[in-house]
Amino acid sequence: MPHIHEKIDFTTVRSRRFSGLARTINMHTLRNALSALETMIRHVPILSFLFEKKPAVAKYLIAGSLSTATQLGGLYFLVLLHLHYLVATSLAFIAALIVSFTLHKFWTFGDHSLERVPVQFISHAALGITNLFINGVLMYIFVENLLHPTFGDPLMPHWYVAAQALTSLLIALESFFVYRLFIFGYLRRSAREPELHV
Repeated sequence: MPHIHEKIDFTTVRSRRFSGLARTINMHTLRNALSALETMIRHVPILSFLFEKKPAVAKYLIAGSLSTATQLGGLYFLVLLHLHYLVATSLAFIAALIVSFTLHKFWTFGDHSLERVPVQFISHAALGITNLFINGVLMYIFVENLLHPTFGDPLMPHWYVAAQALTSLLIALESFFVYRLFIFGYLRRSAREPELHV
């Protein structure tokens, strides 16, 4: 009986060590990839200026752009593979959500902890779904109550584009502060600090 216990403990310890090693290697690879991305982007003149002044904002804009490119590119290629466009857009949305989460967590806001990844990912996804709802509400308000009554029919083909641009800007600002303060940011870290000192 003692032999079996020792063997099980040894196997568990060994698998935990391997799992920890695999996570360390994956984190090291991810950090190298993000560092290479940042070095490459810093060579673009306008982005290099933004990196110098407001690095978190620059990273946020680039991460959002890469996430959007993932969604649009994924949708395009999945439809080319003859997937139904609704299935393709759902899969592309999930891929973009993963890209967005990874870039924002580890690069934009520099949160390299792994223990809260599931909670943070669920919060990130919930924010995305909430923003989808906010997007619809703001679009309705801007189109029906602001842009259309103000500018009338001459802008009819374009008012929804202006409304979407304004809505996207407001949602991007709101999301930045939610990510920074609550999901990946210093409010969450400072709330945990007393636990670390105890």
